[in-house]
Amino acid sequence: AFGAAIASRINLAFLIGLLGLAVIVQIAPIFDRALARGERERILGRAFLGCVLAGIGAFLAFRLGNPYAFMGPGFFGLSLNPRWLQDLATAQTLVRGDADSPPNFQWLGRAPYFFPWWNMVMWGMGLAFGLTAWASLIWAGWRIIRGRPGALANLIPLIWVLVYFGYMGRQWVMTMRYFLPIYMALA
Repeated sequence: AFGAAIASRINLAFLIGLLGLAVIVQIAPIFDRALARGERERILGRAFLGCVLAGIGAFLAFRLGNPYAFMGPGFFGLSLNPRWLQDLATAQTLVRGDADSPPNFQWLGRAPYFFPWWNMVMWGMGLAFGLTAWASLIWAGWRIIRGRPGALANLIPLIWVLVYFGYMGRQWVMTMRYFLPIYMALA
């Protein structure tokens, strides 16, 4: 899923951090001193194998889902395509507001964080669902801080929303579609 996600939207590369966090959550029991050594090794081995398989699967999904990123020839031509890299650099220049082009004029005077949040709540999710989703995010964070039972189940979605919105909410271009990747976690 990670490879397919970044093949279609390279700005979802943030997800790699979530995969790392998921691994940390999975191996957390190894720090329990009462855990038998064999069980500790089993947990670490399983996590390592999972990371290797996830990495191979993600690469294959990216390779198949975005063939333009590679020069070729054929499937095993794995050098990166300079034109694809240049297209990424051009898109980054436009999104940062470094290019003085008419489509960028609409973003003048927009408040970082508040503008995208308001659009998500008012138009993207609707007022009732949007306010409930963000209030739930705050509540989940409060439960984690307080150490409530079962609260860590919300850790990964909470961090995903905070990191992604924290990064994207300060960008020059703040279209609502850039925030679609966090809607599911908010739901």
